[in-house]
Order: sequence, then C-alpha cells, then structure tokens
Amino acid sequence: MTLESKSAKPAQSVARAAAAHVAAYLRANPGFLAAHPEILAGQRPPRRALGDGVADFQEFLIERLREDVRRLTDAKRALVEERREARALAARMQKAALALIATADLTALAEAVTVDLAVLLGVDVAALGVETTVGISGRDPVSGVRCLPAGTVDEVLGEGCDVRVIPDGAVDSRAFGAGAGLVRSAVLVRVGGRRDLPPALLGVGSRHGGRFHGGACGETMRFLAEVLEHCLRTRLGLPV
Repeated sequence: MTLESKSAKPAQSVARAAAAHVAAYLRANPGFLAAHPEILAGQRPPRRALGDGVADFQEFLIERLREDVRRLTDAKRALVEERREARALAARMQKAALALIATADLTALAEAVTVDLAVLLGVDVAALGVETTVGISGRDPVSGVRCLPAGTVDEVLGEGCDVRVIPDGAVDSRAFGAGAGLVRSAVLVRVGGRRDLPPALLGVGSRHGGRFHGGACGETMRFLAEVLEHCLRTRLGLPV
C-alpha cells in the first residue's frame, strides 16, 4: 500500500462522517432547505436509469425550478433595497420639510429650496421654476428661482399630472436649467397653480441613474411640494 493511499483513507472517513452529519441534520430540520433555497439551487439531483430511448425530464424541471428561485430571490432583493431607499428618502424629506418651515422670509425660503434642499435630500441638484415673468405673485424675481413661460409645468409633467419620476435617462432642461446636463435620475413635482399662486415646478435630481423609482418616491416628493406651497403662501400672505 502506498503512502498516498494510506493518507486517502482518513480523508475518506472524515468525508463520510461529515456527510452522515449533514444528512442527520437535514432529517432533523426538514425546513432548512426551504429557508435557504440558494443552497438547494446548487445541488444536482440523482440520475435515474430509465432505459434506452427514454428521456428523463426530472433534471430539466429541476433546472426550471432553480431559475424560478433565482428570479424570485433577485426580485426580493430588489424590493428590499427599494423599500430601504424609500425609508431613507422619507426620513430626509421630513428634515427638508422642517428646514422649509423654519425659514423667516421668501428669500430664505428660496435659498433653502435651491441650496439646502440638495444637501438635506442627498441629491446633486434641487431647482424651483415658477411660471411668471415678474417673479412670484407679481414681485421681483427671487434669487435662485427661475422664471418659466406659461404652460411649462404641464408640458414637462404632462397635463393633469402632478408628479413625474424619471428613473434613468435624459431630463427636460426646463426642469433644472443649467444643471440639467448633470441629471440622470430625477423627481419632478407640481407646486401651486391655484388661488393666486402661479404654477411652479420643483425638481430634485441625481447624477446617478436609478436613484429614484417607484410610487413611494413620488408620494414623498408630493408631500414636500405641499409643505413648500404652504410656506410660499404664508410668506406671500396668500390664503392657505
């Protein structure tokens, strides 16, 4: 007997003992593989001898099931990540809303929107455009707030649409002005447009595609737009 064959015997014994331990554990815990499908997905089923000319569809069906498991696992992972991002964004939105409420006048409010908002929301660009040629409610244009031609908000968002989420792709330059070329993912939301407050467009954008997606993101931005509208009406002395 060679030295190599002698050393192989202990290794084989250890492997058999380990296999027996794994088998015993799986018998004692029948739900283990169901709870860890990624382990089952990598296993190979035993081959069956069915005779010449007989096709065994077992392996084909198992492979189909593995594909389903992989697809569901990926979908679950994406959903969890999306919800995690939505919760983080909601927390940032609350801080941003408090910052808007805390402003003392219209100039400070405009600065909070166009400067502080991007930092508070963790985005690259925040912009506010108002459909007017003479500023908000007939006043002189406020620094940082862009004047937009009448009808721009409907053209960018779509008539009757209040929120538009752009997960990835080019963004209308009217939404962000000079910063539009930087933006690959954005949320645009309507502000005002009723009771003496001209229509306005609030936008937040990221240079990274896929930063914003789904309805939850749009809803949190709608909330921020409502806070901004309330603040604008209060600073301008308009009915809230």
